[in-house]
Amino acid sequence: MIRRDLARYISAFVVGGVLSVGAASNASSDETGLDDGSVFTSGSTDGKGFVVDGYVEPSEANGSTQVANQDDAPVVEYLSFPACNRPNYDPNVSPKCDGDVAITQECLDGTLAQPPLYARTQNGDGTWDRWRQVSWYTCPQDNALIAAIQHEWSTLTPIPTSATIQPDSGWVYANVPTIAIADDGAQLHTATLLGALVDIRATPAHYTWMWGDGEQTVTEDPGSPYPNATLTHTYAHQQGDVTLNLETSWAGEYRINGGAWSAFGSNIASDSPPIDLEVRNPHSQLVACTTDGWCR
Repeated sequence: MIRRDLARYISAFVVGGVLSVGAASNASSDETGLDDGSVFTSGSTDGKGFVVDGYVEPSEANGSTQVANQDDAPVVEYLSFPACNRPNYDPNVSPKCDGDVAITQECLDGTLAQPPLYARTQNGDGTWDRWRQVSWYTCPQDNALIAAIQHEWSTLTPIPTSATIQPDSGWVYANVPTIAIADDGAQLHTATLLGALVDIRATPAHYTWMWGDGEQTVTEDPGSPYPNATLTHTYAHQQGDVTLNLETSWAGEYRINGGAWSAFGSNIASDSPPIDLEVRNPHSQLVACTTDGWCR
């Protein structure tokens, strides 16, 4: 038999009861008592006492007694019980906790976590060691939910950031700063994953402007319109058409069932529609004008 899956068996079938693992020489029919006076009977068929040789499939258990076939193995009892919120509570003496002082914890999806697991070993003279904690509250389903949320984030496609150029005329002058502005608004995505309501919030983290002339700018600044421009690019002395592209890197957060926000460890990206521009090269020309404004 395999012992590594014992906790899964206990969590499903022995919450609030005792499971004994090992030799049955002293535990197949004797009463096993907790130090607080509560008694569980090993070898009984009342659904509380079990003696098994490591692991029992659920179909084999059903509250029945399983007798160990390894006479030299020590008897180990496992007890799954909530921790207690009361003065002088010592789970090493007795993990049992009743009433409204029992501590409950929730999993990420809002369900109750499986309570702590305790164990104690029977000595050769029939006495028992103190209880020891094997595990604290556990949520086996949390890993699957986090993986589903991470997949949802990594495959999410935010609406591309809107990009604006000033002057917004389809053409700009060389040697004159061209103003660039990007939308910096957050986007919210909601999905139901493994039965949990998950909100995902994507916020622009930084922008990569590719100006079409071989130059690019990476910045966290979304830019501002004229006359308070904070992001500009000046095309060199040239004349012709260029295509401007904007890539936005998004940082993300998620929350489950309206809880606290948690950050993702990676960003996702979106590409805005390209902007075609004509770069014009202004020419200077000497003119002769009279004092009354007539020029030739």
